[in-house]
Amino acid sequence: MAWTRQALGPTLPYSLVFAPAGLFGVIGTAQLTRVPEPPLKSSQRVNPFVLIAGPFRHRRFRKVLGFLGSWAFAQNLAAPFFVVYMLSRMGLSLDVVVALTVLTQPSTSRCSRSGALWPTASATRSSWVPPASSSSPASRSGRS
Repeated sequence: MAWTRQALGPTLPYSLVFAPAGLFGVIGTAQLTRVPEPPLKSSQRVNPFVLIAGPFRHRRFRKVLGFLGSWAFAQNLAAPFFVVYMLSRMGLSLDVVVALTVLTQPSTSRCSRSGALWPTASATRSSWVPPASSSSPASRSGRS
């Protein structure tokens, strides 16, 4: 394995991370082609821009979106500098930096999906309901 490490140089850790990721991406895409799609029930044409604009009417959603946008901007702005800092100042190898980067991804995505980092995110997710058509049970019962 030492000769492959010398031949590939610092790209070996990236290869070890991206090769399985690419393989799982292809497998995932192949699996998605097997999922049956239910037929559309509504013959009523809905403007997609109206559907997209719906959540933006809620102040809490806009606040969460602003926070998540600024957090993502700051995180993506700082991330390359953390990598350089870990490589140059801390003296970590590229293998360790890549491993740390990969290990932090599941915890970050799990926290953001569960609303653990942003308590208002879980409440905002269910606060907007798309408009019901006239034939739906919700519209017949008077709810909208």
